[in-house]
Amino acid sequence: MEWKSCENQRMWRALRSGKLHIHMAILREAVLNEDWSAVGRIIGRLPAIKHNTRVRSKAIRSKLFTALRHNTIALGPYLTTLFCVGFQRFMQHNLDPRITTRSAVEFMLRLVEADYSVDNSTVFRAYHALFMYNVWRTSETTIENELLRISDKLSGTVKEVPVGEERVFLDAAIHFLTSLGLPDLLFDIVCDCCTKNPFLVGHCFKMLNVLGNKEIARRVIGEFSDVSVLSPSDPILVDWIQIRLMDLELFDIDAEFFKTAAEMLCNFLDYGENRSVERAWLLLSACVRRINDTSFISSLWSERRTWWPQFHIDCLPQSADECRSEIMKIFEAAVAIR
Repeated sequence: MEWKSCENQRMWRALRSGKLHIHMAILREAVLNEDWSAVGRIIGRLPAIKHNTRVRSKAIRSKLFTALRHNTIALGPYLTTLFCVGFQRFMQHNLDPRITTRSAVEFMLRLVEADYSVDNSTVFRAYHALFMYNVWRTSETTIENELLRISDKLSGTVKEVPVGEERVFLDAAIHFLTSLGLPDLLFDIVCDCCTKNPFLVGHCFKMLNVLGNKEIARRVIGEFSDVSVLSPSDPILVDWIQIRLMDLELFDIDAEFFKTAAEMLCNFLDYGENRSVERAWLLLSACVRRINDTSFISSLWSERRTWWPQFHIDCLPQSADECRSEIMKIFEAAVAIR
């Protein structure tokens, strides 16, 4: 047994040093970009985890078993990801539920045949929840007991799947719970997911608004406090700041918040794709006018004085353009005083 374990470890190290992990990174990026054609191509290029071993030649059968073993060890850590990605790709099309079911079942059987060592129960439950949701989505069943079962399964699945793999399940839960009119449960699930994976905040906020859940979207952003983990260019930061500035008493906003918000907005506007975001300039103007600390204003401007005037020349609506000009003047005045 020890010899077998050592052999597996050597085999895994050899496979891991190849390009498989690069393919998986590209696969995840394709999912984030919703490039489903690329997802299909990448999955198609991955090594198979099932071979037809019903051949007469012992030599060929031995080679197939060896290849299967290599592929199983190599793909083992990624099988749950592949299942989620593959099913998410199916969900983008209004396929007959029987086709989706058959495809998912085939994949799950391959996991079993490949002797996947990690507990598959979460994956099975996740698949079953998505399947039930897909049946509801295409048939719109109104049987109360069936709807409650779907709600329970989707809610449980979103909480159980590994961080980073929950988006397709979360999308299904948001759509389903919105249709059923269960705002409190929806709020709890979205908040729980965003706490575990802050990078979902922007996606959830956008999806909730698209589905007409503006109040839930606002509550989620209000509940989410730690934005330090997000990219400085993430558009959700503008919404996060705006909601707080619109209700200072509710969020117990103090003077330090305006400094934090001003710095976040300056960092946000440092990115080319954000130069013409009107709300960012309006909010930055509101923050800067409330800051009396000229040394802080000067420190913001000292990093940008040499390039912002040439960088921010895009045409803006009149109100935003006036705010931008006012901000530049305040920044220059702070430097002159200092």
